[in-house]
Amino acid sequence: MTSTRNRDIARSILAGLGLILAIAMLGPFQGVEHDLVPWDKAGHFLAFYVTTALMYVAFPTRRRFDLSCLMAFIGVGSEIAQYLGGRDCAFGDVLADMCGAFALYLPVLLDDLRRPAQLERRRRGASAVSQVVEA
Repeated sequence: MTSTRNRDIARSILAGLGLILAIAMLGPFQGVEHDLVPWDKAGHFLAFYVTTALMYVAFPTRRRFDLSCLMAFIGVGSEIAQYLGGRDCAFGDVLADMCGAFALYLPVLLDDLRRPAQLERRRRGASAVSQVVEA
């Protein structure tokens, strides 16, 4: 029950945050992020890091790599929309968005790389225990 509740809360927060970010990125508020975060790229990174974290909690059955890719595509799409809307767009913003989206995935990837070694140690440990029990 708790995981369902957490998922629902995360989805609600995600919907609100998504709306706020869409208005901030595509609305006539260019430069407002400098009031919150002095460096534009750090603002992009933080926005996509937090949004990706919420996506991980809101959609626990989805692959985290796919969610990070989705957020990276949203970052590219938002910059294209800004360009088409007459606002500034920059490759650095896209890069910061992608870094924010994948920064959360890096620990997951490292844990996956470590997991086979853990499983092998457990297998060897279980084998040693069974040998002792048989003797």
